[in-house]
Amino acid sequence: MILTRYASPAALVEAAGAVPGDSIVRDDNQWRGPMSWDQTLAAMAGRGCPEIGAKVGEMVRSLSARMPAPPRPQWIRKPAGVIPSVPAYLAGSPAAMLDRRKVQAGPVRVVASLSASAMWDPEHMEKRGATIAALVARLAQRRPVELWISAELGDPERLYMARVPTAPLDVNAVGYALAGVGVLRRLLFGIHYLNGGSHTIPWPKPSGFTVGSPAWAGKLREGLGLGPHDVYIPPGFGSPEDHPALADPVRWVIERAQEVGQ
Repeated sequence: MILTRYASPAALVEAAGAVPGDSIVRDDNQWRGPMSWDQTLAAMAGRGCPEIGAKVGEMVRSLSARMPAPPRPQWIRKPAGVIPSVPAYLAGSPAAMLDRRKVQAGPVRVVASLSASAMWDPEHMEKRGATIAALVARLAQRRPVELWISAELGDPERLYMARVPTAPLDVNAVGYALAGVGVLRRLLFGIHYLNGGSHTIPWPKPSGFTVGSPAWAGKLREGLGLGPHDVYIPPGFGSPEDHPALADPVRWVIERAQEVGQ
């Protein structure tokens, strides 16, 4: 598998600009989202889509209101700290100082795959994108978030990543990047068409891995060059009704946040 990275939404849009006018991804087809090709380019190059951003923002607020607060830093006893623990000192303990436990030390990288089975309609993908946005917002309460979107596509097998700015966290831009179906089915499919010449885009099928399995997702993670502390949201494989980010989004966000101690 070949990995291509785009350092910004503008770089992704520049690459997509080479897609020819007669490409199928430029057809007026609702499966590729309600926005035209030119509108999709403009939204990704600018500040997203206010309509989708409003939907995502509303869903993020609804999910956040149903979640417990993230864990706060705790006081722990150490040999060196910011204030003394009098009982520990009187007891002769070498750990007689109190210090804050650092819950998170640095930025966390979140790579969210936009890839999804053909049966996912724009509404499903918007809900999934909003759930991912809720995760990003939760993580951002405690540490900087480095957000990337990805697409894992076959024939030929290639992986794509594009960084999405999160400082400040613009709900219209981030929401559109995560939930705008045209980002995948127009721009990224179009770029993949340039690399392979086929409008039929199957899943990547690395030898020895069953498509959709946890091991398959792990292989994609490896191909994207992710480390053990990076958060990876695999493609939406199979039926959207069975996807945990749609079936129980609150639980899904909490479990993903707990993977990095939040």
